[in-house]
Amino acid sequence: KVRLERERRLAEEEKLLERAQRDRQARLRLERMDRKARERQLLNNRTVVLEYPNGSPQLKYRLVNGFREGMCKRWDVKGRLKEETEYSRGNKHGRVVYYYPSGQIDVEGFFSMNERFGIWEGWHEDGTPSFRSEYREGELHTWEQFGENEDLRTYGKVKNRFGL
Repeated sequence: KVRLERERRLAEEEKLLERAQRDRQARLRLERMDRKARERQLLNNRTVVLEYPNGSPQLKYRLVNGFREGMCKRWDVKGRLKEETEYSRGNKHGRVVYYYPSGQIDVEGFFSMNERFGIWEGWHEDGTPSFRSEYREGELHTWEQFGENEDLRTYGKVKNRFGL
């Protein structure tokens, strides 16, 4: 009878140890899942800065829930601003500006959900107008090109600036 009691106690202790082991494994699994969720949150909601090998910034943007959001900036290897583009939920949406190395504006326009939209304008590096175009539903509608001596050529849907 004493031996049976001891065997029963040992069996109960084994069950308790097994249950404790399972509980510990479940707790570790939950902690690991929670840590991974926090890591995902940090990866998907942060400011991203990519740098050139010389340490100057190349690209800077903000991630919100894994999507680019707000202003995205791009620089050349010498640290001069090349581009500013607005994003919304990972799509180009809003104003975009491209710059000459001198800092003068090269092209300025707008995107609506990754498609060109509205009026786009371009300038020569000396600040004189180069072109003005209008986009509707992502398609080029009109194009005005300003040449030397301020002569103007206007193209409609049938022809574009390349005469095609």
